[in-house]
Amino acid sequence: MSNTILEKPKVTFEYIHSCYTEDNREGSMNDRVWVKANELTTHPDGTVTVKPVFRFHQNPQRDFWITKKVFQKHEFKLETEYLDRLNHYTTTQRDMVRQIQYKLGKPYKHGMRAVEAFRSPYVYGADIDINSVVKIKEYKDKYKYETLSGITYAVQDIEFDMNGKLGMIIFSMSFKDKAYQVVLRDWVGEGDTPEEYVKFISEELPEIKERNIKLEIDFVTNMVDGIQRMYKKANEWMPDFIGFWNINYDMTIIENILKDAGVNPADVFSHPSVPPEYRFFHYKRGPLVKRKDDGSSRPLATSEQWHTVFTPAPYYFIDPASLYRSLRKMKAEPSYSLDNLTTKLLGKGKYHVDHPLLKGMLTGSARWHMTMQKHFKKEYCAYGLIDCIRVEQFDEETGDVQTKLPLLLGNSQIKDFNSNPRKLCDAFHTFCLDEGQVISTTSDQMKTKLDSLVVGKDLWINIVEATHLEDVGLKLVDDDMFMNSRLTLHNFDLDLISAYPMIGILLGLCRRNTVFEICKIQGIDSFKHRYICVNLTGGDANAITTCQDLFKLDGLDTLHTKFAAAHNIPVAKFGETHHFS
Repeated sequence: MSNTILEKPKVTFEYIHSCYTEDNREGSMNDRVWVKANELTTHPDGTVTVKPVFRFHQNPQRDFWITKKVFQKHEFKLETEYLDRLNHYTTTQRDMVRQIQYKLGKPYKHGMRAVEAFRSPYVYGADIDINSVVKIKEYKDKYKYETLSGITYAVQDIEFDMNGKLGMIIFSMSFKDKAYQVVLRDWVGEGDTPEEYVKFISEELPEIKERNIKLEIDFVTNMVDGIQRMYKKANEWMPDFIGFWNINYDMTIIENILKDAGVNPADVFSHPSVPPEYRFFHYKRGPLVKRKDDGSSRPLATSEQWHTVFTPAPYYFIDPASLYRSLRKMKAEPSYSLDNLTTKLLGKGKYHVDHPLLKGMLTGSARWHMTMQKHFKKEYCAYGLIDCIRVEQFDEETGDVQTKLPLLLGNSQIKDFNSNPRKLCDAFHTFCLDEGQVISTTSDQMKTKLDSLVVGKDLWINIVEATHLEDVGLKLVDDDMFMNSRLTLHNFDLDLISAYPMIGILLGLCRRNTVFEICKIQGIDSFKHRYICVNLTGGDANAITTCQDLFKLDGLDTLHTKFAAAHNIPVAKFGETHHFS
């Protein structure tokens, strides 16, 4: 095999993340996808240099398909359709809904949402996120790469005044060999200087020397200025990701401070290269409550929540606690606090101060925070910074943000990382195209009139008897006169929720190949219908019970009596004994 010799440097790009924004000027229909990428330059000598870049794609085109008139004969949506039965069109994301309605021959109303246009069973391929379209077309298809050359990760943390009404008093950020803090001047001691704080923290924290960190600290008159300085610095450093442990707390405070001061967050977070008409900021809170199909609900812990910040910037906000839990759903932790996880994994947690004033106080408790903020201001700044550094060290150990997240995303976006159905659909989109088909779309009215006729998704949790099983109960009394108990060591649970969609995948079930679906069984009520279905999945364990309920067959007692009568065999009654020769 001969090696290709380059005559001049070759430039390629690696996609990391992106954000879609629209031109907000009146009458404009322009839009852009802003992409954070790695620019890789391969030199003639074989060396590769990597440079982070923030670039945009103007009015990127996306595909959609409409069923040809001759095939528009089905009332309900199909999962996929063959390409030769469809007409292919392209459009911008901003004009997509209008174009779909136009191609369907339907009227378009200004402000109409995509899910409304997707109600038609003849629209295909328009569900995938525009950011994923750009990711696939402009990067993955053009520049073939298996894994990213590197992900950079910074961490931020805020501290809030617990003794008065100063609000946010410290805002910290660490990023590899750099760290930055903004501190409210009204909170620090009279005569204190940033230089004194830098000197103290650099000497107090061994991590500063170990990681060769250059620390900068600014005192600010108000935290609006502090937040603006922080994100000016973040846009200069250009990390790929910025982590907030429990992002909902920090981002809510930051957003409220800016809005209360009349400052547009879009101007603070957006990269300076983004023109004013394309600047954008939206903090989308994920669900705080998990609702089940049966109507019940439970609050989600902070580590189970998934929040998203949309803004055209070279950094993407992530909650490492939520990511850590999402990647390890099968193994729950007793606590997802930063101190607990870093102590467990790194052997070191939060910054601790030994002083008589703090004796008996739990580090991190409200009383501890109040005392630290009042009497140990330099130490408290060190505490705020070490929380950032610990999260960096935590990810260096787990690889969650820098390795696992980009690897497991596939064609999907980070906002959908916690949604397996969305990730499956994104992967299925490209798979279908390779197979000569296109996946359908999801609307806000996916239920059809037939859905109300089939067995519902509720009331499936019921206890079924396990008849005629081998007696495997524990023998609790060491005497042959006593039967085994009903207690067992090994028990199994048939979880239908977890079985979906695996059963559908294994059986290849879809609307295209389903001839009919049983909605009712004559003589069987809906509860008994569910009961029988659960029993059927249990195999031969409950075969007799199932046959009695479903086919009205005799039970063992009746069968025994009939068999004995047919063969002139006496049937023993309770208390009687028959002897057979």
